[in-house]
Amino acid sequence: MKKLFFVRRTLLVCLLLTTLLACKKEPENVSPATNDSLTPEQVQQKIGKKWMVNSTPASNAKVSDFSVYTWFEFFSADHKYIVVAEDDSYYGTYSINTTGDTLTLQGFGVIAIVRLNDTDFAFSLKRDFDTYFSTVFTTASTSTVPSSSATDLLCKKMWAVNWQVPEGGDTIYYDGSDDLITKIEVCFSKNGTYWVHQEGIFVTDVVKNWKWNNTEETKIILSAEEDFSGNTNSITVNKLTETEWEYQFDNTTPLHGYASR
Repeated sequence: MKKLFFVRRTLLVCLLLTTLLACKKEPENVSPATNDSLTPEQVQQKIGKKWMVNSTPASNAKVSDFSVYTWFEFFSADHKYIVVAEDDSYYGTYSINTTGDTLTLQGFGVIAIVRLNDTDFAFSLKRDFDTYFSTVFTTASTSTVPSSSATDLLCKKMWAVNWQVPEGGDTIYYDGSDDLITKIEVCFSKNGTYWVHQEGIFVTDVVKNWKWNNTEETKIILSAEEDFSGNTNSITVNKLTETEWEYQFDNTTPLHGYASR
């Protein structure tokens, strides 16, 4: 009888240990993608939007600081991305894997697609310095700049600034001959995002909001505020084609520039 009691007690202990071990959850170190059979081409088409991070994080989020991100924006024509946070921003090139369920954001991290449709983008994000994935929920922003021939040309692809001339100054060429600034890229999106990426001695990124400031669509207004209530800058469009954009910054110190793509 004692022997039978001992065997039962041993089996009970083993069962409890098995249950405890089964309930222990390890950090995710593999991509938890559950994309609904979208091809890379379909992902490329659907991803090209401005995705606003939901203010209320998911209850199962593993890290709390994802709330610092404001939006993720993808530019399909250039395979570029922008991530805007409260006090910082990130910019680079992204790629889609052959199965269409994972995005690699150069210099930032990896996104495993959980759900992607016209209005919602849920994904698991593992930044370069993270050891596990955490879920992020975003909603597509509605376009703020109506489509037109000028808007479509301006927003089609990124612009590479070739040269600029400050009023009363010499022409500055961005072909590597100037040590201070070697490269300037400018992007306009139909979501109202104005983005400038500058490389040289320092790498800087500037993000603002933009919209047309006249019915002829030859004047652009820029502002750090979405409602354009703060300080603004104005740009006059002198020339706009598929491959050329010539402009004039109408600031206290006017600046004439030329960009191509």
